[in-house]
Amino acid sequence: MRGNRLLIVAIVIVALVAAACAADDSEGAPPAEDGEAKVEETGETLGGPATGDTTAQVDTPPPAGDTPSEDLDRAEVVVAAISRILTIDNMFGGRDVFDDVRVADTIGGEEGNPLQPIELELIAAAVQDSATVTFIPDADALTQELFEASPQGVAIVSIGEVRFESDRAEIDLSMWCGSLCGVWLTYEAVPGPDGWSITGPIGPIAVS
Repeated sequence: MRGNRLLIVAIVIVALVAAACAADDSEGAPPAEDGEAKVEETGETLGGPATGDTTAQVDTPPPAGDTPSEDLDRAEVVVAAISRILTIDNMFGGRDVFDDVRVADTIGGEEGNPLQPIELELIAAAVQDSATVTFIPDADALTQELFEASPQGVAIVSIGEVRFESDRAEIDLSMWCGSLCGVWLTYEAVPGPDGWSITGPIGPIAVS
């Protein structure tokens, strides 16, 4: 009986020694290879790179403040010209007579040359205190539709062409305001500390 007990004690001691050796081996194990460390650092998986933040890969439109200078210049010329024809050269001696303004949404009537968002925004802001503003795709068609009725207070404005030179610009503009009310002219614009402004009409002026 005593011999059996000694055998059991010996087995237990051997087991304890083996466990202690195994623990020492794990603490002294060499670090992971470079390739294994990179997998953890980069988040790569066996199927390829791990899915993460892809914001940089998405095309984000630029903020409104990032409008290119040439677009802003054209916008200022267009707004200044429209404001001038509605309030000064409007066939009514400059009186405030329009409460419904329709503006063609393309320059020269060409589908490939639409007014830019900054132009639409600035035109609306310049006119909205005195009239409602609507941007229309076809000024000629609307003019024909309203020609016989010629409703009072309505103005249809079309932009013909905007031409820039080194220190000035020209803009062709027309406004229809009734069967016996209309003006076609060219404005000159110049830059200044506060932006572009209209100096006045240049060249021939047609009225009806």
